[in-house]
Amino acid sequence: SRYGITRRLDVFVLSSAAISGFAFFLMEIVWYRMLGPLLGGTTFTFGLILAIALLGIGLGAAGYAWFGRNRTCSLNGFAFTCALEAVCLALPFAMGDRVATLALLLRPLDTFKFYELVFSWSVVAGLVALPAAIVAGAQFPMLIALMGKGRANVGRQTGAVYAWNTAGAIAGAIAGGFVLLPILSAPGAWRLAVILLALLAVVAMAKGAINRAPTRVLTDGTPPSGETTTPSSPGDDEAAPSGKVRAGTGNLRASIKMAPA
Repeated sequence: SRYGITRRLDVFVLSSAAISGFAFFLMEIVWYRMLGPLLGGTTFTFGLILAIALLGIGLGAAGYAWFGRNRTCSLNGFAFTCALEAVCLALPFAMGDRVATLALLLRPLDTFKFYELVFSWSVVAGLVALPAAIVAGAQFPMLIALMGKGRANVGRQTGAVYAWNTAGAIAGAIAGGFVLLPILSAPGAWRLAVILLALLAVVAMAKGAINRAPTRVLTDGTPPSGETTTPSSPGDDEAAPSGKVRAGTGNLRASIKMAPA
């Protein structure tokens, strides 16, 4: 039934919010661990990486508010953002020593001032973290849009997505610091985040394809096996209740109630 489809979609959206939060906060720990030797493992580096991640999230959310206001959100669109975020995470990893070389080339001379040193740090950290953060920022309002349309229950739906995303982020921070980095190392945890987002993209595309499957509509008076018909009054054009499909020819219409699978 339509209620069952909506219910399954809600579960998927909330699970996706948790997984995306998990992957992003895992990457925050990985970024600090990987960039520490290049930029210095100081509070300056940690604050800079955090600020760039938040800047990206803000830019992504603002971009979605501006460019996505007249667009219909879909599971395929969400799958695209997951795949794009995975690519944005994978590219700096694939660059490897080139990131270290860039950091070395941007290292200021002793005659440079502190703010110029911060600028060179910002370039390296922005190259690694900013693109994925922008995509993640656009992804969050998209998850809220997938939960429903209109003003009905908007507060409950926003709170639910926020709560699941935060829970996933907490799990990612704890698992990353206490389990994943000690076991997998920082590069291994980096790969894990990319794989999680890529798999989420595949599942979202598959679920979108399933939800677009055509509904059976009868054009004669004989229902398929396992279905029942009840006559309705001629000219009755109102929408059928959830889980029913109206079909017929001329003035003859039938309410087809789909039998449980």
